[in-house]
Amino acid sequence: MNILDKPKELMKKIPFKHRMKDFGLLIVAIVFYAVGTSFFFGPSGLTPGGLSGIAMTLERFDFLPFGKGIIVLILNVPVIILGIRKFGWRFFASTIAAILGSSGLMELLDNFAVPQNYSIDPLPAALGGGVLIGISVGCVLRARATFGGTDIIVKVLRLRFRYMQTGTFYIFVDGAIVVFGTVCAMLQKGGISLENFSPDILIYSVIAIFVQSHFANMVLYGSDEARMIYIITTKEAEISERINKELHSGVTYLQGKGAYTENDRQILMCAMRKQQLPGAKTIVLQEDPAAFMIVTSASQVLGKGYKSLDEEEL
Repeated sequence: MNILDKPKELMKKIPFKHRMKDFGLLIVAIVFYAVGTSFFFGPSGLTPGGLSGIAMTLERFDFLPFGKGIIVLILNVPVIILGIRKFGWRFFASTIAAILGSSGLMELLDNFAVPQNYSIDPLPAALGGGVLIGISVGCVLRARATFGGTDIIVKVLRLRFRYMQTGTFYIFVDGAIVVFGTVCAMLQKGGISLENFSPDILIYSVIAIFVQSHFANMVLYGSDEARMIYIITTKEAEISERINKELHSGVTYLQGKGAYTENDRQILMCAMRKQQLPGAKTIVLQEDPAAFMIVTSASQVLGKGYKSLDEEEL
């Protein structure tokens, strides 16, 4: 089965232990999202992107009788329908839980936890809110859910453009929402006027988006990052055996030939986690101080011992 073409079928094959892990990630995501929005983005006047950014922009016009949590729920209806068509009903259930949980918690925080005259400077709000929202987005996507809205749009786009990381899509989508929020702020007092334009808020909102994108990517892809090492040595058997036994990492033999000497020899190739690299260097140094070792970064390693192929975030 091609996981890119069958997202609905992929969602049906989730083991129970993975579902429990998803549940834990979902709780973390809901709390971080609500706290980041209510304590950082909302009081600072920043437009964080996403449907919450649109909701906060509309809320500032004071013509709606309810808060941003309810606005987010209303705006989510059409995009949730799109999500069901693309990812199925299990995705719908987890996404509804995330939306209701985050919206409800935002309403509770706004009404009972956030002080009446509470405010925060834009810079700490951009940094703190960006970190919290970024982590929450990464967690909710790893939990095979979304907060609805632009999260669903990003997931659909990523099915089409697999070569782009999720955080990159958020930069474009949330950037457009920030522009929308800026224009609305200029219209808020009637008519477009540069007097209503706040470059500081725009700049800090952009900073928040980049921070959010970075931490979302870190949660989604950071744990998959590894080191790929190539070892040219005359002690390939000894080194590969020790890497297998001591580091519990597999080793692959590649056939190589020296361009100058024209001697055939086996090259060791091994993918390992970053924390295993010092151990590998020690083994190579002890077995063959004259060995030639190349270390590169692998942004993602999927398969046995790492994130499985069917767990890759869609």
